[in-house]
Amino acid sequence: MRKRRKVWKNVAAVFVLVVLTAGVIFLCQKETKEEKKGSGAEQEAEQNLQKKLLDDQEEFSETPEKGTEEQKKLKFYDFHFLEPYLDGEKINTVQEKIREYISKKSSLSGTSEVSCLDIMTETEYKLIFYCTLDLNQETEEIPVLQCTWDKITEDASFIFVEISEEILDQEARKKEEWFVTNEAESGADEEDPLPKQWTYEEEDTTPVTIVNEDVLEEKISVSESGQLQEELLLYLKEEGEFRRELEFDEGSYKNSSQGMSFFLDFKTERIDQKIIHAEKIRGKNNWSFELVKEEK
Repeated sequence: MRKRRKVWKNVAAVFVLVVLTAGVIFLCQKETKEEKKGSGAEQEAEQNLQKKLLDDQEEFSETPEKGTEEQKKLKFYDFHFLEPYLDGEKINTVQEKIREYISKKSSLSGTSEVSCLDIMTETEYKLIFYCTLDLNQETEEIPVLQCTWDKITEDASFIFVEISEEILDQEARKKEEWFVTNEAESGADEEDPLPKQWTYEEEDTTPVTIVNEDVLEEKISVSESGQLQEELLLYLKEEGEFRRELEFDEGSYKNSSQGMSFFLDFKTERIDQKIIHAEKIRGKNNWSFELVKEEK
């Protein structure tokens, strides 16, 4: 009997030992699997990160800088005509300003060449000149960029116009006649003084410039904007007002069934603080203008 009990004790001990061994083996295998799983996830995350970095580098290296490419294509010709009026650094500034202006105008996106014309109008504070653009035009008119260089602020502003070749020839002939007349009257060695600000002996040809023209053209069409500037120039001449740079007051814009209206502020403020009220009544072709006191 004692012998049988001893056998059962040995069997039980062996059974317990087997169970414990199996448990230890199971736990070890589980931990090993979790470690492998964890290290695999870390490796996968690291591989994904490296792949993303490589993709970003390839995308950066392969994506061309569009603005830079377009600017490289734009070529300038005959800007030596500006050398008697502006130094090399200012001429470079003018060219960069032209690049910016053309890049912002979708209608001028096909421009690859800008040629400066030998037609200049200079006053004590401004220089106005013209550049032709090599746009493919269906009309006979020549695409021209009218440029105004402000000698005080050393900044350039532009207006895109289409001018017939006949008018350009007339302007060139006027300049030649002016030189011939002045050389005969004053002598070739004497230098005529530039006209003083707001004092003109002949008709002022300075165009109207709306400094935020792009904002205005979000409200009205390009043709309406051009008509506005032409008619506003006539109005300013009638009023004896020589300020030509204005800013569109976007907050004042009103459009109703009767028509549209808004205010234009002078870039150089008037002493009486008056501004321009522009209005176009629906059904009428022309703009109407009025100098009014700015409301504070």
